[in-house]
Amino acid sequence: MSFQTSWLIGQNTSEAAFDVTVNGAPASVAAGAYYLDDASASLSLLQTFAAAAGLTVELLDSGHVRISDGAPFTIVWGAGTGEALRNLLGFDADVAASSEIGAVQSPLLWSPTFKAQTFTPPGVDSYPVPDTQVVASLTARTVEHVTNFTQDRQEFSWDAVPIERVWPLAAGQGLTAYRYFWADVLQGGERFKVYEVTETTGGTSAAVLGSPLGPYKLRSIDATWYSRQIANADIVSPIRFEAVKVDEA
Repeated sequence: MSFQTSWLIGQNTSEAAFDVTVNGAPASVAAGAYYLDDASASLSLLQTFAAAAGLTVELLDSGHVRISDGAPFTIVWGAGTGEALRNLLGFDADVAASSEIGAVQSPLLWSPTFKAQTFTPPGVDSYPVPDTQVVASLTARTVEHVTNFTQDRQEFSWDAVPIERVWPLAAGQGLTAYRYFWADVLQGGERFKVYEVTETTGGTSAAVLGSPLGPYKLRSIDATWYSRQIANADIVSPIRFEAVKVDEA
């Protein structure tokens, strides 16, 4: 099944290198800030890991990561940063294959299953919010407008996101829900970008990301983002938040 949706792809900042073992030899991804995937190879965790490991690492239209090569290969993730990298890519075990797809979507990717509603018309990434102060004389015959800076903001909303994409109620559903993306990326102060994509359940073709909106950071923290639309029924929840457009570095 294929459907149109938004993908929020977040950044992870690590102060330590990700160290794993590929085909018996060490492979390392330098410490830094990486999106799960990005048009800029230096900002893409997938492309940086692919270069370090000498393997093909790609994001599929299912939202899962595939690691492949022309011949069988092995990856031993190890403990510590290696295990952290494994989790960020959506894998749950060492790899011994010529092609392997991650068990779950990466926690750096959130898919609400339908497109975002934004404050602006489609394709417009932000709207200006000046800090203008209006100062008037006692008679109001003299009025001054003082502006020191303007912030670029965007508002994202989804009216009814399925519970499994918000707060999974069953074990084994992975870290692909909003509660984790909110904690690790949004509340964590990491950058994120928003793409419009066609997601395919079980798909094995490379994802086509196109041009994103962003990058953004969350503007304010609201720990009570979860809301039942139907009393006493955990079926769907609206998701809404405000973001600030930021520079890449």
